[in-house]
Amino acid sequence: MISLEVFFSRGSHGRRQNSQSRQQSEWEAQARAGRAQNQREGPIFKIVGDPRITRVGGFIRRYSLDELPQLWNVLRGDMSLVGPRPHPVDEVNHYELHHYRRLDVKPGITGLWQITARHCASFELNMHLDLTYIENWSLRLDLHILLGTIRVLFAPEGA
Repeated sequence: MISLEVFFSRGSHGRRQNSQSRQQSEWEAQARAGRAQNQREGPIFKIVGDPRITRVGGFIRRYSLDELPQLWNVLRGDMSLVGPRPHPVDEVNHYELHHYRRLDVKPGITGLWQITARHCASFELNMHLDLTYIENWSLRLDLHILLGTIRVLFAPEGA
């Protein structure tokens, strides 16, 4: 099994390639090309009705099943269940100085923005809610966000 992985992960010149990095690079190139279609304000990238998402992918994203692998990052201690969602490097490169405060805490799978303004296009509102969460953190707030996340997941409009 390992030999098959090594065989299929070699580049055209026999050098080892990380297929996940190659795939990520292709995705980032597509995202940069699609910035003209961006329906969000600020550096956040989002296209409603994104043509790259299949029907199966739409179902997976609607119910946030694509977030399940992030539980591994929580178990490893790299992420928290609740906290500001991590932004891709391409978006972080557009931060202003005061935006970097959100990087002072571990990123989370869900946060205040996901349960209160998920469909809002404003980057500034996203930042405001993340910073509000950081400044007002409490166990009670985390429980409120976790319960709100469950409500949002099963709401008719979906996640």
